[in-house]
Amino acid sequence: MAKALRCKACKSAFSDKRALKNHNRARHRVRGLATTALYFSIAIGLTASLAYSGAFSPIFTSLSQPAAAAEIIHKSVIFHIHPRLEIFIDGQQATIPADIGIDPKLWKNRTLERYGMPMPEMKEMPYMSPIHTHDTSGTLHLESTANRIYTLGDFFDIWGVRFNATCVLDRCGGTVTMLANGVKSDEYRNHILRDGELIRIEFRRR
Repeated sequence: MAKALRCKACKSAFSDKRALKNHNRARHRVRGLATTALYFSIAIGLTASLAYSGAFSPIFTSLSQPAAAAEIIHKSVIFHIHPRLEIFIDGQQATIPADIGIDPKLWKNRTLERYGMPMPEMKEMPYMSPIHTHDTSGTLHLESTANRIYTLGDFFDIWGVRFNATCVLDRCGGTVTMLANGVKSDEYRNHILRDGELIRIEFRRR
């Protein structure tokens, strides 16, 4: 006589494997689903508890840090160059302020704002001018979301001070000389900004 097969869950005896299989489907499948549901509920509860306790906060905080935000922001900048500007008034070098195009007091003309880099951390100024300064070194940071031409006149318009063939800053009626990488230029406001160039502007009384 063949040895009876027994159900591991309830110890019931069966004559063959098919009968045992049918038994397990009918009697113990529901129990298996209930066990799975129980484990799932425990997992959900544990996850919610960890989230409430702040266990996941380092992950979300890292995404909100300036470095992470800057990485995302800079992906939208497709034109990025750094010309340098020097201004001399009667032989004395003038200071080009920091934060031109960032500080509202040093951002007078905002017609190019749509090409500027987003600054989500700044509520008052959600955008940075595409041409701006960060310090008083004279380095112009040109960071644009559009690949377009920018001129020296654009920078002076953003700054809100005068510059042309006869005026520089608050001085007019003298002689204005402009050099681009040591070469004299009469383009003045129309001069196209280029990466790494040194622009020197000199004003002298006649």
